Amino acid sequence: MKFLSRLLTFSLRHPILVISGYIVLSVLCWRMVAQIQVDTDIANLLPESNPHVATMQRVTNLLGSEDRVEILFPASHPDWLHDAQSFAARMMQLHRQGVPLYSGFELENDTRALRDNLLYFMTDAELDQLSKRLRLEREQLSLRANPFYMELDDEQDSIHIPQEWALEIPPDLVMSRDSMWVLMRFYPAGAKSDIGFVENVFAQTDSLVNAFASEMDWDDARILYGGNLYHHIGKFRDIQATLNFAVVFGVFSILIFLMIYSIRLASRYMRGSGTSIHGSYFRMGIWSVAVVVIILLPLVVALLVTYAVGFLLFSNLNIMTTVLAAILLGVTLDYVLHFFSTYMKNRSGMRDVRALMETFFDCGKALLISCLTSGLAMLVLLFSEFRGFFEFGALFFTGIVSTYLLTITLFGILVIGLDRMVVRLDGVREARLRDDSFRADRFNADRLHTDKLHADRLHVAGETPRQGPVSLLIVRYSNPAFYTMLSLLLIALIFVPRITFEYAFNELEPRAETDTRFNEVRREFESNTRNDAAFFLFDTREQAIQAATLLTDTTRYQTIGHVESIHNRFPFTRDEQRARLQRIGDIRDIMRDPLLNQALNEITSNNTTAQPASENPDHIELLSMLQTASRQTEPLLLKDVPASLTQRFLTTEGTIGNLVIIYPNMMLADGRASIRFKEDAAVVEVDGRSWYAASTSIIGASILQIMQSEARWLMIVPLLACLLCLIAFFRSWKWGLLTFAPLLGALLLLIGGMAALGMKFNIYNIIVLPAVLGVGADNGIHLFHQLRELARWGGTSPESFAGILSSTGKFITASSITTTLGFAGLMFTGHPGLQSMGYVAVAGIMLSLLCAVLTAGFTHNRMGTR
Repeated sequence: MKFLSRLLTFSLRHPILVISGYIVLSVLCWRMVAQIQVDTDIANLLPESNPHVATMQRVTNLLGSEDRVEILFPASHPDWLHDAQSFAARMMQLHRQGVPLYSGFELENDTRALRDNLLYFMTDAELDQLSKRLRLEREQLSLRANPFYMELDDEQDSIHIPQEWALEIPPDLVMSRDSMWVLMRFYPAGAKSDIGFVENVFAQTDSLVNAFASEMDWDDARILYGGNLYHHIGKFRDIQATLNFAVVFGVFSILIFLMIYSIRLASRYMRGSGTSIHGSYFRMGIWSVAVVVIILLPLVVALLVTYAVGFLLFSNLNIMTTVLAAILLGVTLDYVLHFFSTYMKNRSGMRDVRALMETFFDCGKALLISCLTSGLAMLVLLFSEFRGFFEFGALFFTGIVSTYLLTITLFGILVIGLDRMVVRLDGVREARLRDDSFRADRFNADRLHTDKLHADRLHVAGETPRQGPVSLLIVRYSNPAFYTMLSLLLIALIFVPRITFEYAFNELEPRAETDTRFNEVRREFESNTRNDAAFFLFDTREQAIQAATLLTDTTRYQTIGHVESIHNRFPFTRDEQRARLQRIGDIRDIMRDPLLNQALNEITSNNTTAQPASENPDHIELLSMLQTASRQTEPLLLKDVPASLTQRFLTTEGTIGNLVIIYPNMMLADGRASIRFKEDAAVVEVDGRSWYAASTSIIGASILQIMQSEARWLMIVPLLACLLCLIAFFRSWKWGLLTFAPLLGALLLLIGGMAALGMKFNIYNIIVLPAVLGVGADNGIHLFHQLRELARWGGTSPESFAGILSSTGKFITASSITTTLGFAGLMFTGHPGLQSMGYVAVAGIMLSLLCAVLTAGFTHNRMGTR
């Protein structure tokens, strides 16, 4: 405290120097804050050392965005295919600063090349299964040709080749069910985490769509665009709008509350300064505006310092740290408001400088402990592996510490300056100010502190404090209210074990449609697109081939439904080409068997007038393709490979990447399914080294696993930190535990209430718990600090505690209200995750206030009965 008192003394001695220094600091911080951007990429919420994040960064740098831009082109007019090709050519010409926006597109699939060379594009495993099946069919036909063979069951006299053994043949054009639309897919050349790039993609795409549509003579048709990437940028815009609303709501409501509260405090100031400002509503309005300005100035500087530190440490903000402006404004306003309220109380009986110093000795230590409890509760997040928690904790701690320092330096100067300006404007004689010079040699801080202690003793023992009606009502019914709260706490303990975690990330995102018309038309297409792809990226082709072979083992990797790799389908080297043609030759020899060849010809013959009812047309088409593909004797060049096979593996430079793409055999909307998929198939051992897959679902599963492992200590460690700070502050186990009890009770009531109402913890609202613990501890610190002073000097009457509620109780209530206003804006947004964050914060802070007041009242009553 000596260092802090000297810091305050220095500020009062050199106000111009201190204010000038803060102005320079604010300008420098603003220049850094102006460069901050919001990063919505979920992968960046994990540390860069995470192997899945490292793979995701490599894949993004190599391929660009994993999501595609989908174009729905109208196919209801003549020459629509020519127009679609022309539109695609112009889309591919879009550039940003000389760099193409798109690296490729899909419109027409060269299915003829796939059909004619089906065997050439099969993997070795698929060729093995096909050979085995053909030999089995040949043996069955040979047995049936024996006149002594007797069939014991209803076997069909036909050849059956399972469709899943063959390469999937995409349609020539992806058309809607009513053939009125064709689907085009474009591959962006940049990463979706580059918001500026994605914004540019859709800005230029929209301009081209409008320009192209205006050139076409269409009656009632338009080009539609959307897809996952468009949903991503739409989500980013929604989040920006949500955060802007939350910040504006929080700041505006706090300003209104401050103006009303400052007028309420004015009466104390008027009695002490001798001014008549209360005689004019206009002058009272000017006073309230001036008070709001001097209160907000140190808070604004603290926010600039906080975000500047965030820029230096993290460059960009993640989605969790973007809400800090409103939250910190509400939380840190407590320090300035409590300091100012105490100054107003002291100013009613003494001059300005002495009132300021006594304010520091009166509440400076309590505010410091409050700052430390809040800071330590959030500082524990620095040990989290989850970057969303880490960055939030670092910035929150920076914000409250900087606010405390600004409160006892810059705010002290502003308070004295406003005080003297109002006195001079009121016409008070200059002589009244002679003893209140800024020069520090006019007072002695240690002597003032000693005088303050004696004054407190006399005040507690001899003066009857003023009580309000609400305070007397609380004192009167504090015991039954406490027992009611205790009963609710016992009920809440029943529900606490039932609290669950929200594993479905899509339930935490806005549900608004980005383009209703696009989504309506998109539903008219067959839903055969695989989702939730995960990518392995290897150093060599041989590693990719080996990994693809391992991953197709469904007995080992049970959650994998499909594996894609161009390297084990297309032979690149001469040796691989000769081996593949040799395998095709083996199958050709099998199919030349007279019985098998005759059966195949009978099934696939175009002269067949009627096909057996048991035969599937797709199966017949497959057998026909096998007959044609078995005649291949020459290798294919890479340029002859259809784009439908190579496009997913092309890098932004036009080369083939060493990729293996896996798809789960289940939906991953639930985070628990994502965790099962990650644990089963996200790591493969090749060449004695572990290779890690990357996808949005795997990143989400990693986040959930971290939160599962950190959730317990995320609540336990802040609780212990608060308890140790309280014991150190009171220097007593008894008073430390008494102050800690309402905080613990509020937390249990909050969790039990959430469980009873069906609410769940999620990645957003769980981060609020340390903040609620730190902020909630402030109420107990101030109340029980005054309560202990009452007990020390014999103030055990009900009126004495009512006096505490009328003074300190008002301060902590006002502080709790401003804190909840900082969170309240989140409750009215359209983002479910941020909404839950607001609900939990507001409920937790108000519960901590209620528990602190009722516990303090019950404790005081117990003290009075002894």
